[in-house]
Amino acid sequence: MANVLRSLRDCHCHLDVDVRVGDGRIIASHIEDLGRHGIPNRFFHLMSTNHIDILVLNEILGNLNENFVVPYFGIHPWYSHLFSELSRDDYASDEEYKESHYRKVLDPAPDSQLLDILPIPFSLEEHLKKIEQSCIKWGQKFCAGIGEIGLDKLFRIPTNGFYGNQSSPLKDTDVKLSPCRVTMKHQELVFVRQMSIANELRKPVSLHCVKAHGSLYELAAKRSQPNIPAVTLHSYSGSVDQANMWVREFSNKKSKLFFSFSNYINGVEGKRETLTQLLSKVPDEQVLVETDFGIEKYIKSPEKIQDYFQNLTEIFETIASIKKWSHENGLSILSTNSGAFSSCSVP
Repeated sequence: MANVLRSLRDCHCHLDVDVRVGDGRIIASHIEDLGRHGIPNRFFHLMSTNHIDILVLNEILGNLNENFVVPYFGIHPWYSHLFSELSRDDYASDEEYKESHYRKVLDPAPDSQLLDILPIPFSLEEHLKKIEQSCIKWGQKFCAGIGEIGLDKLFRIPTNGFYGNQSSPLKDTDVKLSPCRVTMKHQELVFVRQMSIANELRKPVSLHCVKAHGSLYELAAKRSQPNIPAVTLHSYSGSVDQANMWVREFSNKKSKLFFSFSNYINGVEGKRETLTQLLSKVPDEQVLVETDFGIEKYIKSPEKIQDYFQNLTEIFETIASIKKWSHENGLSILSTNSGAFSSCSVP
């Protein structure tokens, strides 16, 4: 394996949206195969996003002998509508509970067809307990964090209810976007609760944000959460001015701040000028790289894994060129940064 990949870490990646409970053992086996070929410890910073992949992530960790994974447990804003703060006991039936919840958290309210496809909502309280318990269970062996969490103003609910809905009667090719969005009030509720867990458990967070950077800044940067050791803005898409605000705010905090960049979101040709402007403001010690990929289809294929590694290498090379780092110096900087980031997960 090339020296570049022994020095880098994928600081934000996922399981595929169609992952199924029971897949964890074979995924762990593929990860350990890569370990035998030279990937370093804590290579995959692997996010969970919903009620399904948190179970698979736990399966993976239970089948790994080495710590090639840093697990993150969380509710992604794209799945936040599935979790309710309402009590099922207050309603006469599941259907009444379900309709009350989705009419409260979706705008506009879902039509009857979407409402039929959406599952009975899960208890937010119970899922937050699973997140907390998973962090505690695996934190000593693998480190752990809270993620992927955040805010998203643009996202619309797919017509199958949620990405990866294995109970939907719709074929993937028939899935469209509904007009329904998750209210910012509900997203912020779910986000703040998860930030509180991170603060209580002293865990780093990996944050998603689309068109809600002002709100995210107020809730994650300005609010006092002194025990969160590190905040990563993954595949950062805010403005240069907003990046400056984050850098200034965290210059007075004990918490570390990182900006993580991916090739397909930040490194493509049309985004190069923006990335150049951002990197002129982001200190070297706050830069990380990631793929933001679902990893299964890559790790099980000798051909596709090369595409995966190439993607991570390309964003490194793009950043190194913009920052005017030499190859070796760039590797050293990112290795140090990812090491500092990973160490923030140690209990």
